[in-house]
Amino acid sequence: MGKYDLIDKHYHDSREVLADLVGAELHERCVRFPPPVEDDLWADAAFARRFRLALPRLPAPDDAMVALLCTFLDLEVEHEIELLDQQVRSGAIQAACPSADHVETFHFLWRVLLHHLEDRAAAMHVGFKRADKKRVVASLRERGARTRRMTSGDLQ
Repeated sequence: MGKYDLIDKHYHDSREVLADLVGAELHERCVRFPPPVEDDLWADAAFARRFRLALPRLPAPDDAMVALLCTFLDLEVEHEIELLDQQVRSGAIQAACPSADHVETFHFLWRVLLHHLEDRAAAMHVGFKRADKKRVVASLRERGARTRRMTSGDLQ
């Protein structure tokens, strides 16, 4: 193996590690629900109006919801807007969510996870590409949901 092969392997391995770290961050946002929300998301008046007061009552996501979120994130990464629209119109969200509050949790996390993924990708100096974002979503999918709602005792 030549020195350029070693450099290429190191570059590829570091991209995989970064993708796995971002996947772990996304997973943490599901496990420690409700997750922290970046200020620029709260600056969006429609987002704040929809979720600020509702957030304390929203249930944590379960395995089925996280799996569907991964599917939606994959479609977002691929810019498959028509397929996303089909999924929404087909009732896939309602089928995976047993209540209206679960549907709101789904929409909340969809926005928060996508925002975090795009922010991290923009901040990467290695040129985070579509394949890297797909690795992030795969990392989230592999980790599973294993979620629980945070209580005030957990924050201490």
